[in-house]
Amino acid sequence: RLAQQDIACGQLAAIMYICSCDLKENLCVKELVTKLAINMKDFFYHVEEQFSRVRPREKLVELVELKHAYVCGTVIYAKYKQKYASLFPDGFVGNGDEELSELSFKLGWNLFILAKAMLLGARGNLISSYHLLVCIFHFLLAHLPEEAQTSADFWAKLDK
Repeated sequence: RLAQQDIACGQLAAIMYICSCDLKENLCVKELVTKLAINMKDFFYHVEEQFSRVRPREKLVELVELKHAYVCGTVIYAKYKQKYASLFPDGFVGNGDEELSELSFKLGWNLFILAKAMLLGARGNLISSYHLLVCIFHFLLAHLPEEAQTSADFWAKLDK
């Protein structure tokens, strides 16, 4: 019964997405998959399945672009998490405050997202996004609070 509900939600999401593409209407895919409680892999599967039934010999260009953006975003976010953990294990301030550490993590990621939207747009590829991520880390390191810049503990952690 649960599997049938998941399939129905996936098909509904697929139909909504295909219709929004046909009507040239913006649809927030993140909101759609969140509200219908489906994952992106299932969403892609259902969109391809439904679209192939409606137009068997055509490709949904918007879906190809969405897949590319999703994969690129997922890879870059994983790299950001990995590098952030090694560069800023205690956040920017480095005082061990969990809330400040979480806020500094979000600040860095949001800064990357903003820079990507302004500089690369929606079509930024993986290589360009990676180079931009390196620039963001450089920016964050250059703007560390004075306590962190002069702390021997911070720089010793980077050598490991």
